[in-house]
Amino acid sequence: LSGTDTVTVNNSGVTVGSVSAVAQTTSLVADGATTSTSVVEATVLDTNGQPVEGATVTFAEATGLGSVAPLTATTGSNGKALTVFTAGTTTGAASISATTSGISSTANVSLVAGTVTNIAVAASPDTLSVGDSAQISATLIDGNANPVVGENVTFIINPGQSGSGAALNVTVTTNNLGVATAAYTAGDGAGSDIITATA
Repeated sequence: LSGTDTVTVNNSGVTVGSVSAVAQTTSLVADGATTSTSVVEATVLDTNGQPVEGATVTFAEATGLGSVAPLTATTGSNGKALTVFTAGTTTGAASISATTSGISSTANVSLVAGTVTNIAVAASPDTLSVGDSAQISATLIDGNANPVVGENVTFIINPGQSGSGAALNVTVTTNNLGVATAAYTAGDGAGSDIITATA
């Protein structure tokens, strides 16, 4: 013969010792798509380093570069609470905070440009004397007007279209503004040179 009873232990007497936030995906394309997401995991431990169950964790994104949902979540028996960060359409470093009992931790996600959709080419100056030089710049942006960084750009004078007899064939990588530059020197004759930048 036996009898049973259930004892429930809550965390009302538990003191939170630490919160640790980690983004499972640390780099996303800044395209605002529903697939550009990262799960953010917050782990809550007590002062003895043991998981805290039942703690309410509040999540927030401080930079305006995306959103999180849900805004609050409750830790399970493993001390973990989850939210999902969705990228916006601007590049930068998103910062997602997780807070409980006045203790916070932050996870960072890098938002990068998408595929190149436009290349703007400009010469400065665009009128030269024989033998003079100009800087040719190519600015690359994605579909949300974000600069595309680290993209290789090849500058050439279109075959058969070098009116001055100049030559140009060089590949340059875009900087943090999405700009690649090349030096052009005019040939020894008058004419117009059509320069193409390809990425």
